[in-house]
Amino acid sequence: MLARSSFASESTSCLKIDACVSPIVDIGVNLAHKSFQASLPEIIHRAFESNVTAMVITGSTVKCSSDAISLTRDFPEPCQLYCTVGTHPHYSKECVGDWVNITRSLLQHPRCVAVGETGLDFFRNLSPPQVQEAVFEAHLRLAVETGKPVFCHERDAHERFLAIVDRFPDLPPERICVHCFTGGRRELEEYV
Repeated sequence: MLARSSFASESTSCLKIDACVSPIVDIGVNLAHKSFQASLPEIIHRAFESNVTAMVITGSTVKCSSDAISLTRDFPEPCQLYCTVGTHPHYSKECVGDWVNITRSLLQHPRCVAVGETGLDFFRNLSPPQVQEAVFEAHLRLAVETGKPVFCHERDAHERFLAIVDRFPDLPPERICVHCFTGGRRELEEYV
């Protein structure tokens, strides 16, 4: 039986699943974002009360990824918190200096389960497209190197996204989760 319940904020309603239904794993929560900090323990508690048995905190910058790792340590069992490590395409222009080695190091944490968030977002172009592409390629190289799956974002960049992914034959399609994309049925089928 499904019932309404409050989850991420009092103004956001989600479905509460009775315990007899399969557990839920939320693979993309932005709990490292500053807007959640004041009520983080309550948010996590409500999630687990609503049959969310594990959550993967999305890393959207190097700092956010580091913060996500900290959160996985701050909330011990029974909270099953994991994280991704990466840079959202909006923030690709912030990837300067030794960011690849820092990201590689963060990816070694035992609670890090994927590379990302990464990809291309040509809708807003908050970072130049060529910079987004270079960062995306670096993330894909790290995924191959570490054997971790990739948590991806694509917006108005389908053809370029696939062209870049195709350069990585050692990264099997089943290791790529495109959690956000624009397009229609054709694009969906190409991702599946």
